[in-house]
Amino acid sequence: MTQAPAAPAALLADPALEAKRRRTVLWVVAIATVGLIFDGYDLVVYGVILPMFTKNPGLIGPVDATTGGLLGSYALFGVLIGALGAGTVGDLIGRRKVMLVSFFWFAAGMFVTSFMTSTSTFGWMRFVTGLGIGAIAGTTGALGRSSPHRGARTSTTRSATRGCRSAACSRRCWRSGWPTPWGGRACSGSAPCRW
Repeated sequence: MTQAPAAPAALLADPALEAKRRRTVLWVVAIATVGLIFDGYDLVVYGVILPMFTKNPGLIGPVDATTGGLLGSYALFGVLIGALGAGTVGDLIGRRKVMLVSFFWFAAGMFVTSFMTSTSTFGWMRFVTGLGIGAIAGTTGALGRSSPHRGARTSTTRSATRGCRSAACSRRCWRSGWPTPWGGRACSGSAPCRW
């Protein structure tokens, strides 16, 4: 394992610069953690609404085990393409911009998915949402590893992977059944847009 380069002496000598650097590191850790919380949240939502789809074909059409697996896989294909594309786009326009756009993309995708009424449109929106999740996952690791503070690198990775356990948020939307009987659960994933 390679050692991180020591901070420049000028940075250590100036308390204002050191404080600004620490605030930046804290923001990187916080944003990365929230991003990966919502990454896990998407899986939680799909796991909760899949039994509803299999029991009630009137929601989005008939869903058997094969169709349910395909619908779940569409998001993973989106994650793959989103993560691979985020690296290239991040090199061109910057990782922070990619991460912020990815948050919005994911949240908007979950919101739009909650209005889908057929298996084909639901599958496409799972793929589109997966693009945002993949970009978040790809840029989170890159931002954490490129942090100037040595301790923040491991802290970012550790905090972000722990965040998946605490992904249940937006309880009112979850239980409401709006805009469709299952849509409140998917719609609650759009919480980043409300920040």
